[in-house]
This record gives sequence, C-alpha cells and structure tokens, in this order.
Amino acid sequence: MRRILAKVIIIYLIYYLLFWNNAGLYVDALEINEIMSTSQGSIQIIDSTVSESVYTDQSDNDVLTLDIVTKNNTFKIIGESSAESVAITIKDSNFIVVKQVSANVISGRFEWSDSLSNYIPGETYKTIAIDNNGNTTSHAITLEDNYTLNLSVLTSGKTFTVAGESSCTEVNISIKNSKFVEVENTMIDVNNGRFEWSGSISRFTPEANYSVKVTDTKGHTTSDTVIIPVKDDIYTLTVSVSTKDGELKIVGESSAKSVKINIKDANLRDVFKGSESVKNGRYIWSQSLSKYKEDETYKVIITDKDEHTVTEQMTIPISVKSIEFGDFEKKLEVGKSLSLTTTVMPTKAQDQTVKYFSSNENVATVSSSGKVTSHSAGPVIITASSGNASADAELTVYIKTIKIKLNENFLTLLPNKTFQISTLVLPKTAEQKCTYTSTNENVIIADASGVITAKNPGVASVIVSNGDASEIITAVVNNDSDRELGGSLSSYSNYNAETENIKNSQLASMIQNNASKEIVLNNTDLSLLDSSTLCMLKNENKNLIIEKGKYLILIQGRAIANPANTFLLDIPIEYVEDNMKFVVNDGQPLPGKITINLRDDGVFTKKYLYLYNQSKNKYEKIDSFNADDKSIYIDKGGTYLLTEKKLSQFPINWLVAAVAGGICVVFGSVYVVIKRRYWFY
Repeated sequence: MRRILAKVIIIYLIYYLLFWNNAGLYVDALEINEIMSTSQGSIQIIDSTVSESVYTDQSDNDVLTLDIVTKNNTFKIIGESSAESVAITIKDSNFIVVKQVSANVISGRFEWSDSLSNYIPGETYKTIAIDNNGNTTSHAITLEDNYTLNLSVLTSGKTFTVAGESSCTEVNISIKNSKFVEVENTMIDVNNGRFEWSGSISRFTPEANYSVKVTDTKGHTTSDTVIIPVKDDIYTLTVSVSTKDGELKIVGESSAKSVKINIKDANLRDVFKGSESVKNGRYIWSQSLSKYKEDETYKVIITDKDEHTVTEQMTIPISVKSIEFGDFEKKLEVGKSLSLTTTVMPTKAQDQTVKYFSSNENVATVSSSGKVTSHSAGPVIITASSGNASADAELTVYIKTIKIKLNENFLTLLPNKTFQISTLVLPKTAEQKCTYTSTNENVIIADASGVITAKNPGVASVIVSNGDASEIITAVVNNDSDRELGGSLSSYSNYNAETENIKNSQLASMIQNNASKEIVLNNTDLSLLDSSTLCMLKNENKNLIIEKGKYLILIQGRAIANPANTFLLDIPIEYVEDNMKFVVNDGQPLPGKITINLRDDGVFTKKYLYLYNQSKNKYEKIDSFNADDKSIYIDKGGTYLLTEKKLSQFPINWLVAAVAGGICVVFGSVYVVIKRRYWFY
C-alpha cells in the first residue's frame, strides 16, 4: 500500500510541474507520452493523416479540441474550449517553432488563420494548443501541393445529404451536434472525383445546429454547418454552379418565390449579393466570369425567404488567351485533305477544347479534330476557336495542273523584235492565269500579257507558271538570222530553230520513255539542248551521253541546277602555239556541272587547264582536268586553254631584255678602261 501511495504522489508532482500555467511551461502530446500516462487524461500520438483532437489532463467539465483546415490558400486553426483564451504554437518537422500566437475563445470556439504561402508544401507541421486552464491538445498535418476537397450540405424533404469533390479515393464524413456529440461517422468511396452520402433527416433534431466535417485519406479536411428544419417545414432548395464558355451560371430548384444569392471569396468577403425570382420551381442566374479572378475559389450561398440555406464551392477556371496554328501547307489540291494542329495558350487553361469552322463549306469542310477536306477550287478560311480566343488559317484550294501547252518552246529573234506567247493550261478547270519571268532581262524581257521583246544578242528563257506547274520557252537573240559565236571559234551557223525544237522534243520523249538510266546519242547533229529537254533529264534523273567526234559530253540529271540555262553542244576547238583552245557554251552560264572527254590527238600531251578571266584579262589555272582519262569537269561556260606546260604569269619581252643587256655591256667596258691602269699596282 505504501508503494502505491508513493507512486501516486510522484505522478502528481510530475503532472503539476509539466502543466503549471503560471510557470509558463508546456509540452506537446508526443513529449508527455514518453513520460507518463495518467488515469485523469489520455495522451495519444496524432497521425498527420487523421484529423483527430487530443485531450490531455482535462476534467469532466473542461473542453479543448483542435482542428487544422488548409484550403483557399489559408492555414486555419479552429477548435473549441471551455477556457477564455488559447495559446497556439506551430512547429515544423525539425521541432523548430514557426508561429506562437494567442487566440480568444468566443462562445466556446476559437479560430486563427494565416496565409498558406507562409508554409512549405509537403512539410509536416505540429500545432500545440494550451488554454489558460492548463489543458493542452496537439495536431499534426502534412501540407500537400495540390488537392481537391469541398462539400455541400443539403437538407431537403426527408433527406440529409452531404456531397462534394475530392482528389482522393475515399473520404470520412463526421457529423456532430451543437454539443459536439458525434451522430454520424462513416467512410465512403469517391467515384469520378465526387462523393455523396445521404441519411434520413429524422435522425436529426429539428432547428438544431450540426457541423459536418469531411476528411480525405491524406488528412485534408473541410467543414460546414447546417440547421435542421422543423419536421413540418417541407421545402425544396438546390443549387448547381457552372463555369463554362466565360459565363458563371447558377441554377437550382426552390419551393419559395425567390432566393438570395451571396458569393464570397476565399477570405469570406462578399463579392456579390442579390436575389433572383423562382419560376415554375426553378431559378437561373448568370454573370460574366471576367468579374472573378481566375484559379480562385469562391463560395456560393443560396438562401430562401425562410432562411433555408444551401452552399456550393466553385473554382474559376483559367481561360484560353490565344490559339496558334502549327505549320501547314497553304495550298490544297481538290480532293485532298490535310490536318491542322493548334496550340492553346496558356497551357494551364482548364477547358482547351478547340472548335473548327469553315468560311465556305462548298470549297472545304473541317472536322472537329481539324482535318480539312477540299471539294472545289477557291479560297477558304478555317477558324479555330476556344472560349473567347480564335485564330484563322487561310487556304487556297486548287485543281492540279497536268500540263501547260505553249505555242512555241524555242525561237530566234532579232533585237527589238517581239513574240506573243499563247498558253493552254490543262485541264481547263485548272488555274489559267499565268506569269511570265525572264531568266536574263539583258537578252529578253516578258510582260504580264506574255509578250517577249528581244533586247541584246544571247540566249535566255521565259518561265511560264500558273503557280502549280511551269513550262519554259527558250529564245536565241541574234544580230541577223544566222547565229555566230565569234571569230574562228564559230560553234555553228545557219541555225534552224524549228529543226532544233523538233529534235529536242524527240529527245525529251526518248528520255521520258526509255527505261534505261543512260541515254546515248552517237554522232548526233543536234546543236543545242533546250530547257524542256534539260527539265526532263533532271526530273527523270537520267544521264545523257552525247558523242560529237573529237569529244564526248556527259550531263547527269541530278547535276542540273538551272535547266533554264540552255547548252550548246558544238564546242569549237583550235590550237594556239601548241595549246588547245576551246569555247564552252559561248561563255554563257551552264545548266549545271558537265563532263567533257576530249578525244583529239593533241590532248594526250596536255597537263594543265586554264579558264580565261575577262575581268582580269588573263588565264587562271583551275583543277578540273584529269590528265589520265583526258576528262574535264566544269560548271562554268567560257574560253578554256589546255597546255603542256604551266603558263608564266610574267611573260618576257625579249626586246627590252636585249636593250638592257647592251646597256650593261657598255657600262662594263667603260669601267674596265678607267680602272685598267691600276691593275699592276
């Protein structure tokens, strides 16, 4: 018996020292649990995921509870106490004191709140409350970055309903009466982000106050209060909130003739107060979302004339500010389709649904996914919209051109003479309007109507295009009817344009229809490759080998860079002081890189190749000659020189050298005569 009495005295002394308020000492529930457990109070360690209050050393008449609510960017501490004030201490997971405040108790309840931005997401915080009677309780909670938890309470007819939204899979619903006695505690599932619980309203006392608290599996809580109507007070009051298409819409049902609408922000400040009449048991109220802050949470409170209340929470969505189209082809062939892609800005916008519209569905239609299908030729605008933002994509639907026929593909003109180009675009439903562009306006010019005017001697082409396909007409401008390339290096004379045009047409057909990769012309009398033949060679990606007696020409289709530059096949060759001189394409630009294999007897001793530079008036050595197979690889027209020895860049003037030598001899002789008499000293 003495041992038991001694233990009781020791426990009482420890209890008195720990909780003596005047000494300003306190410990939290975890520290007490390590020291003692008394029959007067229950000490528990609080799990951060369970919203439970802890009672420590309280008498039968003492009340001290503690809850933490983190929503609407607010860290709120609420509770009940039978004392006059409560001291609140908040510690982080390292037991460092974050806040120390005092809260007054009013009508048995105390409340203190702080901005949630002052706390670290994901951190665990422990709150310890001590009232001025020495009672203490604590609660721990782990903050999360993002979560959803809201509720609404409805007491309509014979049913008590608790509904809301949660990002967890389960929530706990706790209902207490005004004396803090729990009348319902149940765990329910969350389906598709929503939960709902219903019970008979007969279980609750009419005209009594009830508090409803919902806790998710991560420890987040939210609460609300409701007054149970009297049994014979049968009424209807519901609310539904929609935030779509830039409009806030509140609809519901009510048995009253009108309802009051009150919207509060996260700090419970009034944002809107008004009333709406009820017609046929329903009310509808709407307002632009522009009056509310995006990504903010608001509370909607509906009250009828008998002060029945129903609430709903809403979060204003982030709206779309702009839409951008991805890259797309601006021209679309009739019968073809393309898929448009869009990017909605900002990327955090809640409703990113994009709708597509066509300005002319006879020209093109567009599906809900942005796929455009063309039907007939013409311009069309595809509009993409989302919310109040929109963007346009301008398209041109065209009929594909099969061919552009010209009245001529090759002609010769005298300076200042003109020629009218006639075009026929096939099919006739394709775009008939063509543009005319000269490749060298120093030789020929072309106006918008297709009239060619010869300017100066030379060779040039006119590109005829309707924006989908193109055709080329080549013109040779001569000073007279006979083409002369100058001096003894004449490439050909008595040039017959009509004959060459026919030969080129035949060659182009051969290139197109021949299955072989290489087309060989032996000892041909063809003098010129026009643009149509070069285009065919390039498009078919074939090789053309032309044998012209003393040389062989190789033109590869893949090496053709500009088919508008026609190529003269006749290469005049002459010898100047044992050097082989020849002119390629009369000095005009080549259609691309070509290979010339020389077969003349004089080429076998040659080692060096030079190209004449007219601006510097001299020959310049180029490394384009293979002495082994006697082939030249060039991409420039001009005058070339093959030599056996390197050319001297500084040629000797023998007359000057002879005069200079004579002067030296004279001065030397005079010197000898003057100095001769001194030689024997």
